[in-house]
Amino acid sequence: RPSYTYGWGLLNAERAAQVLLNTDGRHLLEEIQLTEGQRITRQVVADGKGPLLVTISWTDPEATPTAITSRNVNNRSPKLINDLDLILSEGFGTFLPWTLDPATPEAPAKPGNNSRDNVEQVYIANPIQGRTYTISVSHKASLKNGQQPFTLLVSGVQPPRCDVAQSLTPNGDTTLCTASSIRLQVDAGTNLTYEWLYNGATLQRGTERSIVVTQPGTYAVRVSGPGCSMLSKTVSVRAA
Repeated sequence: RPSYTYGWGLLNAERAAQVLLNTDGRHLLEEIQLTEGQRITRQVVADGKGPLLVTISWTDPEATPTAITSRNVNNRSPKLINDLDLILSEGFGTFLPWTLDPATPEAPAKPGNNSRDNVEQVYIANPIQGRTYTISVSHKASLKNGQQPFTLLVSGVQPPRCDVAQSLTPNGDTTLCTASSIRLQVDAGTNLTYEWLYNGATLQRGTERSIVVTQPGTYAVRVSGPGCSMLSKTVSVRAA
């Protein structure tokens, strides 16, 4: 937890690199833009192998400097312009980010409503394995410039399941009637990329979990994510 003495502590460069590489798929790193009045939500599943950490950070617009006078020595007025709010929820439980009280700087940080910092972190020491947690990011008052980009970083989540490629439907050869179409789709998966193949060549690559086909041929999908990749079996679409 943060403190007035040590801030967020020393950077562990090795662990930071592991988060960025995300070879085991246990992290989520996303650049997001929050717009005026918007609430952004994400759902993650805890792997239960360690703490669940959810952090947001942003570059806040410049504030008006406080005049240098004897009355303003140790002025504690918050200078945060765009005040983003991070909340983590699960069932009926709500988890808030760390806060520090400048009136009692020696007191340890505790969860609460943070209105001073442009870094907020929610820490759950013992999350329930397989339990879904909902991340919510919103803002107080109005946003200067009507928007605020921020970074979302989550650690301690279940790796993506690339085996959703095996759930391609239709899961067998099918017939395409004249002037009609067929939708191929796979079960939803988080933090995954779907590469749709037509006769062995890439037809479409992105986050779309389904595709509408109008031409006969062979189709398949390659599902990939941090630490995994899997190719579905081929579906042959014949002309009627």
